[in-house]
Amino acid sequence: MLNKLKKKLIQIVETYLSVSKLYVGGYLLNLFGLQVLRSIFKNLIFKLSLYNPKVDDLSISDELERNGIVIIKNFMPHEDFISIKSCLENEETKKLFTYSKNYSKTNVDWLHGKIYKNHIKTKKIYEILNNNFKKYLPYIETVLKQKIRNEVQFNYQFLSLPLGKKDINDSNANIHPDKFFPCIKAFISMKDCTKLEEGPFFYMKKSHKWNLNRIKNEYINSVWYFKSKKINNHTDDKPFKRKLDYLENLSEEPIFCEENSLIITNNMGWHKRGRLAEGQHRKFIRVLFYNDQLSFHKRIIKNLLIKKIE
Repeated sequence: MLNKLKKKLIQIVETYLSVSKLYVGGYLLNLFGLQVLRSIFKNLIFKLSLYNPKVDDLSISDELERNGIVIIKNFMPHEDFISIKSCLENEETKKLFTYSKNYSKTNVDWLHGKIYKNHIKTKKIYEILNNNFKKYLPYIETVLKQKIRNEVQFNYQFLSLPLGKKDINDSNANIHPDKFFPCIKAFISMKDCTKLEEGPFFYMKKSHKWNLNRIKNEYINSVWYFKSKKINNHTDDKPFKRKLDYLENLSEEPIFCEENSLIITNNMGWHKRGRLAEGQHRKFIRVLFYNDQLSFHKRIIKNLLIKKIE
C-alpha cells in the first residue's frame, strides 16, 4: 500500500513538473507560459558562471566548445583495455547485466547494466575505468560549470540485431537533444564502430549553441504547442514536428571510432543512436552525469522515493 502511494506521488510530480513526452518542459511551466523563461534563465546562468577548472589539453576543451563533441583515441593503456574486455566477456560477469530480447519492441537485443564499484565481479572493471577517466573530468566540468562530486557511473551496453530483423521503433534513433541546457554523456567504445551498419552515434556538430533561434524553437515546442494542443483538443501521441531553423546548414554526422576510444558529447546538441543492420552489434560503456544536474524536486524523488521502492 505504501509503495503504491509513493508511486502515485512520483507520477503526480512527474506529470506536473517534469518533461512531457509531447512537448518541451513541464505542464505548469507551459500552462503559465514560463518554459521559455526557464530556458533563458538556465542558459544565462551557464554563460555568467565563473567556474573554470584547469585543463591539461586545451585542444580537447576547445573542440567541445566549438563542435559539442570530441573523440579521444587510445583512451586507456592497451593492457587495461584488454583486461576490461576480458572481464565483460566472462559469462559470470554477464549474469549481472539485464538481457532484454527485442528491447522495447525494437527487434534489438540488449545486454545492459551498471558496472558496480563494490561488486566482486565488477570491482576491477570499475577501478580501471575510474582511474583512467578521472583525468577527463575537468573537461566535463568546464561544460557543466560545476564540480563533479558524485561517484562516476559506468553502464555497459551490448546491442545486437538478429539476422532477418530490422532496427525499428526506437525514439533514440530519431534526432533529438537531451536537454535545453549544456549536459554531458560520454561513451567508451569496446569495439570498432567504423561502418554505418554498426549503428554509430550521430551528432550535429555546433547544434549545442544557444542563440535566439533556439529560444524561438523552445517556445514553439513548449508554450505554443501546449496551448495549441489544449485549444484544439489534440489527444494523439504523435510527436510534434519541431521547427529547426536554427539548425540550417548543419547535418547529422556518424561518429565513427576505433575500439578504446572515448567520446565526450554535449547532448544539448542534436544527436541520435544509429540503427544497426541485421547481424551487427555494438559495444559501449556509457558514462552519465545527468544526476549531477538534477533539479531539487527530481533529486528528492530519486534519493528519497525511487530508491526505497527498488
